[in-house]
Amino acid sequence: MTRHTRHTRHIRETICVLLAIGLLMVTAVSRPSAKALISSEPLPILVCHSTLNGAQKETRISEASKYYSSGSVLAVPRHSAAYAKVLDGNGVVLGSGQGQVSLMRNAVAGEVLTLVLSNQRAFGTDRLAQGGDLQYGASGATLCIKEDGAIWGVGGGAALGYGNSGDRRFATKMINVTNPTQIATSGRHTIVLQADGTVRSTGINDCGQLGNNSTTQSFIPVSVQGLTDVVEIACGEKYNLALVSDGRVMAWGKNDKGQLGDDTMSNRQIPVEVSGIQHAVAVACGRSHSLALLANGTVMAWGDNTSGELGDGTTVGRKVPVAVKDLTSVISVAAGDKHSLALLADGTVMAWGRNTEGQLGLGNYVSSLTPKTVPGLTGVKDLSCVADGSLALMNDGTVKAWGANGHRDLGLAGSNIASPTTIPGLSNVVALRNGGTGEFGGAVISGGRVCGWGGNDSNQLEGDSNQQVTTPKLLSLRLTK
Repeated sequence: MTRHTRHTRHIRETICVLLAIGLLMVTAVSRPSAKALISSEPLPILVCHSTLNGAQKETRISEASKYYSSGSVLAVPRHSAAYAKVLDGNGVVLGSGQGQVSLMRNAVAGEVLTLVLSNQRAFGTDRLAQGGDLQYGASGATLCIKEDGAIWGVGGGAALGYGNSGDRRFATKMINVTNPTQIATSGRHTIVLQADGTVRSTGINDCGQLGNNSTTQSFIPVSVQGLTDVVEIACGEKYNLALVSDGRVMAWGKNDKGQLGDDTMSNRQIPVEVSGIQHAVAVACGRSHSLALLANGTVMAWGDNTSGELGDGTTVGRKVPVAVKDLTSVISVAAGDKHSLALLADGTVMAWGRNTEGQLGLGNYVSSLTPKTVPGLTGVKDLSCVADGSLALMNDGTVKAWGANGHRDLGLAGSNIASPTTIPGLSNVVALRNGGTGEFGGAVISGGRVCGWGGNDSNQLEGDSNQQVTTPKLLSLRLTK
């Protein structure tokens, strides 16, 4: 789900500094008036810089000022952690800063543009992936990228990329990948984003989810065809999304619900472009529905909609993206089996879709076709989903969870939990798992250790298979050496 930075040494050091100093605000030069700025021609441009293939790369979000209103936030690509600046139409720098940058107008003065570091990505984000496929006996996997660039995993062997398909109870190293920066898995297949902007894949391939123009499974990672300049990936059930640096979204694999967004319901063995998406800055996959966060802080959705998970006020499935209703100032998205979450710039959360297990956190079990505010939840830093549950990383390093808990998916006691509840014994968390499938959860804690909880059908949480992990436990997997 859910937010992605290239893990070059420079960027890691920058993020560490940012985390140490907290939220940094860089105030730009004062302009004559807010009204004059908004109506000026040509319009300001947001320019984000990142490193790709060892060279500086520019991502421009044109006509940026059309998104501004008092207090509104302009979301930007999460990979642009190195540097960002705002230019007026004549190339004059209005403001600049390092780190993840959003742009908002000073709601009081109305004349000052402020760059705000928001949704900062701690070391560990995008480096822990989990997923489980209920169709195959809850086959699950947990994988992480260590700081030396090696990927290690446990659980369902089909997703581990070690050359065989047998489940692994102990950590096993993936082969045939180079400089990975992000991983995503369904529990039956895994995709890996590499530092050069290309993607590799491994595992089951019956719907073309490996993206190599075949349906032949491979337990050694292979290249996804035709993808370059990728900055973020997401993995659903037998399908995938890739965000390209120019703001387009590519998709491949299973498409029986229109989850690829190409106006068909045909499976695709190589990536195709999602129709009508521009200026995307983040993507997320549910089981069979997809989300894209746009630079203006709104969200587009497509695919399965039987429970209202697209948030457009209907239960009609969509083969092309539609706007999620009543959402603005979104900085992060996440998707579960049939529900969706959005983190707003003010630290609150919106939820929509299926709620039969309380996964919307509304204090009831009534599903919603449009986004609803999760009551009493503030100070949220990041979001993730398990199959029919939700996780929120709080600013204080604790985690709140709600939804289905039949396999101890949430690390809590009891069954279904309809309101956000703090997971006991879990603190100093810096990142949540990347993934929205599977009845188990995971997080990275300070120091790079990985912990997990919930179902353990394929040894994805180590220990004895089929023995639930009822509370968070430390795994042998770790991001640090």
